[in-house]
Order: sequence, then structure tokens, then C-alpha cells
Amino acid sequence: MAQLPQGFNSNDHEDMGDFSAIPADEYVAVIVESEMKETTKSVDAGTKDGYRLVLKFKVMGGEHDGHFIWQGLNIVNPNPKAVEIAQKELATICRAMGKVTVQDSAELHGIPVNIKVALIPKTPQYAEKNEIKMYSPASGSISGGAGSATPTNPDKGNSPAGETKKKPWEE
Repeated sequence: MAQLPQGFNSNDHEDMGDFSAIPADEYVAVIVESEMKETTKSVDAGTKDGYRLVLKFKVMGGEHDGHFIWQGLNIVNPNPKAVEIAQKELATICRAMGKVTVQDSAELHGIPVNIKVALIPKTPQYAEKNEIKMYSPASGSISGGAGSATPTNPDKGNSPAGETKKKPWEE
């Protein structure tokens, strides 16, 4: 049994969100939060030599509107390969958002981007989860002119009357 400080009234709070994984697909999303977190290995070793940039993406529109997906980038790490991978991913995010340089991750907040989401199966230790595998501009073109990204989400695209639907952030 645990005595709650000052009691607790459930009417004073919203229900928790659904953090279950969503189907693998392409979605439009925006970064709504970002923070640097010390890596678990760094904390356990007491070395303070590992930090992840944790980005919280919010899906915009479609059946999974409002769903959150977190992506962590090993920006500071004793393993140079982990840092290289994180730098490439951050560069891809920046290019997809039309940014060349950023000083603060907050500069990436609120900019729509297409994300390609994979579904990572559950393991004995972890529940199934989502991982972002690619980023491209929300306008549909891929950086570098390699082609065009066509989102597979039905709520993105044209209406039956042939009129272009507004994206959720344009309304």
C-alpha cells in the first residue's frame, strides 16, 4: 500500500495516450519535443561520454493522427560508428526540413516531414515498437532529386472530386 501525497483525483487529469506501435507505412509528422539524454551505458559506467538526441515525432492526419514516435540519435558516443550513423540521420532530417544548419534542435520543431516507419517485432525483453527508417520533405520530393515520395496513407493526396486535400497543418 502507498499513501499518495495530497490524494489523487482522476478527474483532474487526461487519460494516457496510446503508445502502441502503428503499422509500417509512410506518415507526415512533426517534431514536437527534443532533448539530450545521457545514454544508459554512460550513466551505468559513470563516464558521461554518451548522449542521445531524443526526438519526439507526432503523426499528422490519417487514422493514426496524434500518435507519437520517438527516435534517438547517438550524437555523442565513444563509438565513432554510432556517431557517424546519428550524424547521417540528423543530416537527412535537416535536409528533409529544408535546413542546412541548426544550432538548437528546437529549430526542427513543427516542420512537417514524411517519415517511413518500420514495425520492430517484440522480443522477450521488449514490446513491439516503431522505428523511423527514412525522412523526406513533406512536399513529396526526395532530397537530391532522386524521384518522388508517394505517401501510402490514404488521407494524404486527392479527394474523390479531384480537389487537393489540405494537409492537417494547412487548415
